[in-house]
Amino acid sequence: MLGAKIPSNESKRLEALSQFEIMDSDFEEAYDQIVELASKICQTPIALISLLDEKRQWFKAKVGLEVRETPRELAFCGYAVYESSSLIVQDTWLDDRFKSHPLVLGDPRIRYYAGFPIQAENGVTLGTVCAIDRIPRELSVDQLRSLEILANQVQSLLELRKASLKIKNYLQELEEASLLKTKFFSQPSHRDGFFISFPG
Repeated sequence: MLGAKIPSNESKRLEALSQFEIMDSDFEEAYDQIVELASKICQTPIALISLLDEKRQWFKAKVGLEVRETPRELAFCGYAVYESSSLIVQDTWLDDRFKSHPLVLGDPRIRYYAGFPIQAENGVTLGTVCAIDRIPRELSVDQLRSLEILANQVQSLLELRKASLKIKNYLQELEEASLLKTKFFSQPSHRDGFFISFPG
């Protein structure tokens, strides 16, 4: 098992991911509800929002899995990131990419995987919303379309997060500028016989 190849736009992809300041953030209800929906719609014991950085696969939200991250080389979603498209594996035992995979042969014993890409505004793929089962199966067209919609919702949440961060940073800059101005104008305008005059 070699793992997925690195995308040609990897530096651009990692830069986009960093702008969201999402990695290692706390669990959030909006994201938790998405994986809960994914699990119920697809009737799978495991559902994840998986994001891929330089060295690891990290889960923003998860159902049915204890760990919060895995090494990148173990990430099923790495294939979706590389191809910038959905990845559907109906039976991992019959797929040369995954039949000797540690997460197939060991816990959580993945037999079925369906993941849809989460993309940034510039089109790079950050990770996936995925549904995972321990038995081989086939999801319906409606179930797969629902996963795609949920992945799009994660994209919208991330863009809202980025906009909120920009506003927060702007307000902080304004506050710092205001404090600096107040401090400057609170200083005496003359010291030791030296006088500063301001025009106007």
